[in-house]
Amino acid sequence: MHRAYIFDVDKANRLIRDGREPVVVEEESVRYCTEKTEVNPEHVPHVDPTRPGIIAHVQYRSEEGEVFRGHVLIDGNHRAVRCLQLDRPFFAFLLSEEESQAILLRRPEGQEGTGHDSPATGEKHGEPLDA
Repeated sequence: MHRAYIFDVDKANRLIRDGREPVVVEEESVRYCTEKTEVNPEHVPHVDPTRPGIIAHVQYRSEEGEVFRGHVLIDGNHRAVRCLQLDRPFFAFLLSEEESQAILLRRPEGQEGTGHDSPATGEKHGEPLDA
């Protein structure tokens, strides 16, 4: 699913400034996410591990029509890796399903009928935390 979903992370960062509290992401989910994501290892030591990431909701419809739902870390991959290195919890802000749809710029080909239909633009992407 690499680059399957593209999100407007700048807009996500504006949304999370509403006073909501970040949640602790389970270590198993952080490990899964960081193993599936490409990060620049030279950048990892320079990130602030106290800054929470952002998690969005995603959904995917199989060829049989079954809908699968999951979460994607759309911002904070380097910070998540750093938290694992430091053996500290990783925190993230969780967007609602509606907010996630509002910042979704592109979904996998053939998935246009599973929510938000926007043109394919933008640069940020995430990897599934659980699906």
